[in-house]
This record gives sequence, structure tokens and C-alpha cells, in this order.
Amino acid sequence: MNRRRSCWLVAIQVAWSLPSPSAFQTINHRRGQTRARSKPLFRRIRDDASIVAYNQDYLVGTLGFSEEKLQKNTSKRILTLENGVLEERVNWLKQRLHLKRHEINKMVQSHPGILSQRSDTNLITKLDYLQTRLHLDEKCLRKIILGAPFILSSSTRENLIPKLDYLQRRLSLDDVSLRKIIVVAPNTLGFSIEDNLVPKLDWLQQRLMLSNERLAKIITRLPTILQYSIKGNIEPKLDWL
Repeated sequence: MNRRRSCWLVAIQVAWSLPSPSAFQTINHRRGQTRARSKPLFRRIRDDASIVAYNQDYLVGTLGFSEEKLQKNTSKRILTLENGVLEERVNWLKQRLHLKRHEINKMVQSHPGILSQRSDTNLITKLDYLQTRLHLDEKCLRKIILGAPFILSSSTRENLIPKLDYLQRRLSLDDVSLRKIIVVAPNTLGFSIEDNLVPKLDWLQQRLMLSNERLAKIITRLPTILQYSIKGNIEPKLDWL
């Protein structure tokens, strides 16, 4: 009798120490939540890998990227764009600038950052600004971008506007003269104002003893001089003369 009573007491103590059925439900529920949360993570990793693979195939197969360029010059930001985004941006540029396949391929291979620009906000705003500011027709706009594709990935506010303003102010240019300089020498927009344009114009003016008016005429007639190096090109030629 005592032995039976002790067995019942042990059974009661064990039962009392066990979690309640509701506790088991809570534990199972939490485990289910953990599994539910883990599934999207694995799915997201798998989806990201498939997106990268899709974009890599497009860059290599359609845009002509070599494997070396793909690894060196292509940012993760471009590779992880949703499927179809790269095609949309490339097609938009081809239509907007009347580009042939080899032209757009060369452009994005040399400046892949172009592909990170949204066509509906960034690219369209930039091209519209250039066309309006410089009074460009479609042919001249196309020529500028083909000559200096980096413009498409440059900041309008921090790069294009300050440089155009500086050139027009420094040389007292009218809109026609400013347009001519940029159409003929679009790479000028890639040079630093402080480190390149200011010292170059000052050097030319002092070296040739030019008035502001004469300096402006020379630059307007020969805009490509702004793209030359003083020590590597301009100075040796003037010394030879």
C-alpha cells in the first residue's frame, strides 16, 4: 500500500513538472514561426542568385561584356537589379539617342555605371537638361553622349551645371558658342574646374598674352584645346613654334 502510494506521488510530481498542453502548443507554434521565417531567407538567397545569374547572362550575351570586365567593372548594384530592368534601360537609351547595337554596347562596357541610372527619373532629366541648356537637336545630343558617355552617370547639379556655368562666365560666351565647345569637345565636362579648367585657361592667357576676348575666340575656334594636357601637349608645341 505504501509502495503504491509512493508511485502515485512520483507520477503526480512528474506530471506537475511537465509543461501544460498549451505550453506544448506554444513551443510548437514558435518552432513553426522559426521555420516560417527561415524559408523566406533561403528563398531570398536563391532568388538573388538567380537574378545575378540572369543579369550576368544578359551583360555577356547581349551587351558583349567579357568575363574579365564583368568581374572588374560591374557593381553588385547592377547585378542585383530585378529581371528585365537592364533591358528596359538599354532599350530606352537606344530609342532616346537613336543608338545602334554596337554603340550602346561600347557605351555601357566602358561606363557600366550608366546602367545603374533610372531612365524614368535620372537619365531623362539629365538629357532634357543638356538639350534645353545647350539648345541641342537630337543629332548634337547624340554626338555629345557618344563622345563622352560618362555624362550619363555624372551628377547634373554637382557636375554639369557648375562646369557649364564656369565656362560661360569665364569666357563670356553666348549660348551658341557654349554649345559649339561642348559639341566639339564633350570630354571637357569630365575635367575638374579647380584642378584643370582654371589653371589651363589661366596658363593659356598668360603664355600667349591674351585678353579675355581673344582667349574666348581661341577656345571657341579650337575647343579641343581644353582636352589637351599643358605639359604633355600644348606647351611642347608652343615651344617648338
